[in-house]
Amino acid sequence: MADDFNPMAVNGKPAAKTAKSKKTKTTVVSESGNSLIGKEILEFCDRLDRLDEEGKEIRELKTQVGHEIKARGLNPKMINRLRKLREDGGASWREGEMEFDSYLAAAGMQSCFDFEGVGHDDLD
Repeated sequence: MADDFNPMAVNGKPAAKTAKSKKTKTTVVSESGNSLIGKEILEFCDRLDRLDEEGKEIRELKTQVGHEIKARGLNPKMINRLRKLREDGGASWREGEMEFDSYLAAAGMQSCFDFEGVGHDDLD
């Protein structure tokens, strides 16, 4: 009778077969009763656990760097903005500047902040 047990049966009737049922993976049971799939699942869990631990260590290191930045009197937000600017090649900064310029023009304030023709060397 135990051979007739079907966990997918509903009210004693066999479950309808679907296309997905064709893709079932065959498992081999070892002498100890653990399946190969069970071992793979545990390996994936172990790998993810190690990655979580590495992620915690990285977050702690980033926090330490943030403390060093503050200890030297620098602004961590500005450092992060600089990193983002370096990462995207300045595209987000230029886009933000263009949007800000359009707001200045709409408010009639663009002439107050018109620095065209003034280079970085001229501001020193």
